[in-house]
Amino acid sequence: MFSLCILNTVDLTKLNTSKVKSMKRLFHSCTVKKLDLSLFDTSSVTDMSYMFDTFECKELNLDSFNTSKVKTMKGMFVSCKVEKLYLSSFDTSSVRDMHSMFALSQIKELNLNNFNTSKVKTMINMFRFCKVEKIDVRSFTEESLQETKAMFEGCRAQILYNENNGDKIMKEIIKAGDRRK
Repeated sequence: MFSLCILNTVDLTKLNTSKVKSMKRLFHSCTVKKLDLSLFDTSSVTDMSYMFDTFECKELNLDSFNTSKVKTMKGMFVSCKVEKLYLSSFDTSSVRDMHSMFALSQIKELNLNNFNTSKVKTMINMFRFCKVEKIDVRSFTEESLQETKAMFEGCRAQILYNENNGDKIMKEIIKAGDRRK
């Protein structure tokens, strides 16, 4: 919808998104100075794959998003350049796919401590070559997790984790090198 756009601001206040099921590639390759998504109704959305891939903005606040029905967040922020990303209200309890979710992204800090990953099947390349200073994955579990290949490959972030994350996740953290402080 807004693919390949370069804008100062976007007024989406009158856009009715209440019945939208897929927001796939909605802001693909967009550069926006300011984007207010506080009135976006995402309560019916099941697919947010690549929603902000190659997206650029100083600040992206998604705390108003209702993500309780989302099943895929694959590549959602791949190659995204954002100084501040707010995800504290994300309900990831239905998400199955986080493949490349933050791969190649440039985000200063990722606090994902509220993420429920109990149904996630794949985290392949999730943080691959991301340029992030700090990633908090202490809430990550692996009840359904099947694939973690290259989860942290090339990522130089300080990873906040705990030994209860599970064997698959821990192996990927060890491969990346322990940068816990």
